Amino acid sequence: MKHMLTPFISIPSKNSNVVDWKTPLKKFFEENYGRDQDLDEIVRNFDSLRRDAINVDETPAGREVIYTYYKQLNYLSFRFPIGTNEIDVHFEWSDTLDPKNRLVKEMSVAFEKANVLYNVAAVCSKTGAESCVHEGVDGLKEAANDMQCASGVLANIREYFLRLSQKDLDSSYLLAMSNIMLAQAHECVLERLRIDGNGEPANLSLASKIASATASLYASATQDLKAVQFSLPKDIIELVSAKNNAMEASASYYAGQAEMSMDAAGVAVARFQQSKRLVEAAFKQFSSIHPDPRFVSLPVLEDFNQWFKQYIDKMEGKLRELIKQNDFVFQERVPPEEELEPLPSKHVLSPIHVTQMYARNRKDVASAKDMFRNFTPTALASTSSLCSETAANLVRREEKLVEEQNTLLATMLATLDIQNLKRMIRWNFYKKNEIPGELMEIHQLLKDSSHENSLRLLEAKSAELKGLIADMKNDLAVETTQNEQMRAKLSSKWTLSPSSSFSAPYLTQLNQLQASLEAADETNSKLFELHDRIANDVAVICNSTRLHEELCTPKPARPESLLDLPISSQEQTRNMEIQIDMLDELQSRIQKLVPDREKTLEAMRQKYKSLDVSGALMDNSIMKDDALNPDEFCNTEVNKQFKPLVVRLGGTIEQQKVLMDEVIEVVRKLKHNPVFEECVQNFSARQKQHEKLIEHYKKSGDAAMSLHSGIKKGIEFYDGVSAKLKLLQKQLQAELLERRKQGAECIAQLKYTSGTNDITSAMNNVRL
Repeated sequence: MKHMLTPFISIPSKNSNVVDWKTPLKKFFEENYGRDQDLDEIVRNFDSLRRDAINVDETPAGREVIYTYYKQLNYLSFRFPIGTNEIDVHFEWSDTLDPKNRLVKEMSVAFEKANVLYNVAAVCSKTGAESCVHEGVDGLKEAANDMQCASGVLANIREYFLRLSQKDLDSSYLLAMSNIMLAQAHECVLERLRIDGNGEPANLSLASKIASATASLYASATQDLKAVQFSLPKDIIELVSAKNNAMEASASYYAGQAEMSMDAAGVAVARFQQSKRLVEAAFKQFSSIHPDPRFVSLPVLEDFNQWFKQYIDKMEGKLRELIKQNDFVFQERVPPEEELEPLPSKHVLSPIHVTQMYARNRKDVASAKDMFRNFTPTALASTSSLCSETAANLVRREEKLVEEQNTLLATMLATLDIQNLKRMIRWNFYKKNEIPGELMEIHQLLKDSSHENSLRLLEAKSAELKGLIADMKNDLAVETTQNEQMRAKLSSKWTLSPSSSFSAPYLTQLNQLQASLEAADETNSKLFELHDRIANDVAVICNSTRLHEELCTPKPARPESLLDLPISSQEQTRNMEIQIDMLDELQSRIQKLVPDREKTLEAMRQKYKSLDVSGALMDNSIMKDDALNPDEFCNTEVNKQFKPLVVRLGGTIEQQKVLMDEVIEVVRKLKHNPVFEECVQNFSARQKQHEKLIEHYKKSGDAAMSLHSGIKKGIEFYDGVSAKLKLLQKQLQAELLERRKQGAECIAQLKYTSGTNDITSAMNNVRL
């Protein structure tokens, strides 16, 4: 005997007959997909794989062959209706609990899967039982892992495959065997602790807890085996019960050692006595049983009984020594066994399910290629379409719910009129009114304006342009006078044209421009009158400080400090301030609900667009019976994929209800506060005055905007007149210069022909 382990129980493998896959599969493929040149080879390979799987050795390599067939069986059942009238295949498997080992025949792919998995568990239990008898830690590690795998696979069969007719696939029997395998894995851990501690675990308390947990698993298995309605293999229940007593004895022994290390000699003696009783009971059971050799190795059992007898003798010696030590040294009271507290337990291992086995160790086996990957699953298209419709209905339902809740929220907030409520109360507390937005717009436009300077600029422009017109008229008048003088002196010899024909167009334009300037002066006069009338108001509007002082005036006279109020009013005012702060906080949290809900809805829409149920369909074919209910599957899968988002939306709706209930309660308390009525009255009185001021300043603001517009148009007008006058002046100067040249030429010609002094005198009157 290499290790201090109880004889390990393993489960025998099942037998099966060869199945005719070729005929039904070829018929189905030809009817649904047409002939395929690779079909014969695929079916032949699949059939060969099943033959290998039902005839493997009970080794890790054999287990991988079984699991590879199981994976291909999953792929096949996912794609095609195996075990139905379309693909009529019958499977035959033996029942390991049937004394005659007869074969059971069923047309169900679930039946095939369950039996194949059972053989995976059988090989795990067999290799684990063999590994544990090897020397050293590696054998214990392999044995513990194999037993965990056997436990997980048996649990998978019990969970996913129901209503199976074989006795060894009975739910209670599978549960019992799963617990036995997990308990035996814990035994390996316990033995590892003993080896690492050179015969005694270093952590005696942990060892006691693990032994107690192992015993509880054996106890549960014993009860489950007693609950089955059929005969079990010989002495199997007695063997499990003996293993339970042995583990309880170990737990008490290690607990006594731990008590002794803390000098609690009396309790330690009681634990050793309890352990001795349990060990003797276990030895008696082990010595009297003769279990089925398919489940237990008889040589291992015989070796264990020999070792166990030596162990009992050794324990009795330790107990006598401990009693003697307590009597002479510690002299503590030894409590009776019924006074001892139940030992705590600690499960350190869990079952390894079939999908985890190869994901951990052999990913190449777990990810083996699907032999039938080139064939589209018959159920995938219709089921995917149904799932898509189910998801769309769910998203629409949630969108409608969110719309209803958002409408309800907006209606409730509008009904409570929270903004106006806070505005009334805060005006009383903080002496603050708000400046209307339209008045602030006028302020922004006018704040950097200087209307008086602009009006003075208009006056200056008008005077400047009038002076320019006067200068041009004077130039015309001088030209006319000189022309007439020359004509009077020289009569017909003066050939320059009369000034009236030359100056008339200019005078007409100058008179028109002068009339427009006089009309503009009248407009300027009106603008000055408007400016004088609203000057004070505009000064207020343009100055933000004065505007704030004028409109946001203090509230009606009230005590300036809470200390000036009566005690009851102080408390009521404080309560109101607290409630207003609470309303701010609640409203802030409520306002976040709507965008949060919209984000969740958008996530739902994106999930709907990328919905893929092919993997779930595959898992369904792996885990469940072969009969697929599309409606049930779609509802389950859609609810599963959308559950986090639906829960999140539901949480916001529940949060909205809670927050609105709090808001309603705060508003109720506010309105029942005696100070609230005073706040409302003060606010109403001041609000009327405030509205009159706002209306007054709005009128003044509108007038100022009109003034601003008028000044702007005036500047544009004067700029236009100035441009016209400058152009006209340029033309006039050019023509005057030309006429002077003509006059000079006329005089020069006369001087040349007559040579008289009169001509010389006349030339002095011509400005060249």
